[in-house]
Amino acid sequence: MRAKIDGVVQDVPLESGQWVAMGALIAKIAGPEKLRAEVKVAEASAKDVQKGAPVRFESPPGMLGVVERVDPSVVAGTVKLLVAISNVPPAARADQAVTGSVEIATVPNALVVGRPVSARENGPSPMFVLSADGTSARRAVPRLGRGSPREILVESGLREGDRVVVSDTSPYEAAPLLRIR
Repeated sequence: MRAKIDGVVQDVPLESGQWVAMGALIAKIAGPEKLRAEVKVAEASAKDVQKGAPVRFESPPGMLGVVERVDPSVVAGTVKLLVAISNVPPAARADQAVTGSVEIATVPNALVVGRPVSARENGPSPMFVLSADGTSARRAVPRLGRGSPREILVESGLREGDRVVVSDTSPYEAAPLLRIR
């Protein structure tokens, strides 16, 4: 038997001598130059993802892709994306775990910070800003915009170079200043 495509045999779900029906799956073959990634995004973030959106992978590093399909259904709080990989690294393999980010918007000259645990999008959000020497943190209430699970856009109230506390500070929400040890 001969496959119509070149590639690497990934799986043969048959046993030697087993009879198969016409059209049955007898082997899975992956063409390494045409790999795709299945990426799951949180249900709340999926509403902003569009076909054609660029994807940047952290793992494996440097790999890029484009969203080919956004699954219309939600399963266990996530939506599956099918991503066509545009620059397949030589070490990439079928069924390899990947981690990536989907670009949903570009804001020129934007100020973004690591997303604090309690940060709320599109409005004022209290947080603590570290002092230059890192020994204290003052309470600030910047106005935030859109965000991702990792970062959030700052519309006003913070300056470039400000470092914010991203861990949970809810026990100290009434304190104007924290001493850092």
